[in-house]
Amino acid sequence: MCSESITMASTYDSTINSFYLAYYGRPADPAGLAFWTDAIADGNMSVGS
Repeated sequence: MCSESITMASTYDSTINSFYLAYYGRPADPAGLAFWTDAIADGNMSVGS
């Protein structure tokens, strides 16, 4: 992952955590947060998907 991807991934952390809080009632676990931020940063998913 390039430095731009790392920056983009950290940009999505709060959004993904808010999804986890809304759906699961808890913050994202480290593995789940890493999976979703990587998927979005790599262009495989979008926040609107």
